[in-house]
Order: sequence, then structure tokens, then C-alpha cells
Amino acid sequence: MYICGTDEILPGKGGTTSMIRALKGNHYMNSKKRVDIMLEIAMIILAMLMAIPIYYLVVTTFKTPAEAVASPLGLPNKINFDLYIDAWKAMNYPSAFKKIILL
Repeated sequence: MYICGTDEILPGKGGTTSMIRALKGNHYMNSKKRVDIMLEIAMIILAMLMAIPIYYLVVTTFKTPAEAVASPLGLPNKINFDLYIDAWKAMNYPSAFKKIILL
């Protein structure tokens, strides 16, 4: 027999002591599962918040300046590699790579 409001379990007929212990264990497992699920949801939300700047960086590199201003988080209408070509020419990457290899 289980006395309400106490943790004392008294032996009863038909194995009620083991059944009560099992029920108490299930309650613990259910609350632990709830906490785990809530933590998992919080971590997913946090990961999504951390991924937004990376998404913005990658998507914006394929946009024209006008598209970037008009729709900062939207996908580009057309993938534009012209900015990569311009950056390659302006920064003179082949010369920089030669200097690094020679060092």
C-alpha cells in the first residue's frame, strides 16, 4: 500500500509494491524525456540562429548589389559569378599564391 504524500511504500497484496515502484520510475523517465526533448528543441533553435549569418553571407555573394538591398535574406534570381571574377582580378590571387609557395 502506498501512503499518499510520503515516499514510504508498504508491502501489499499481489506485488503492489513493485508495481508502485515501476510507476514511480516511469514518471521519472517521462519527465526526463520531456526535459531532453525541450533541450533538443532549444539546441535546434540556437543552431538555426547561428546559421543565419552564414546563410546570409553565402547567398549575398551570388546577388547583385540591387538584389542584396531589395531582398537581403531571399534567394538570388540568377546566380551571379561576376563578383567572384572581379574579386579574383582585383586581388591578384595568382601573384599572392606564388608568394606563399615561395616562402
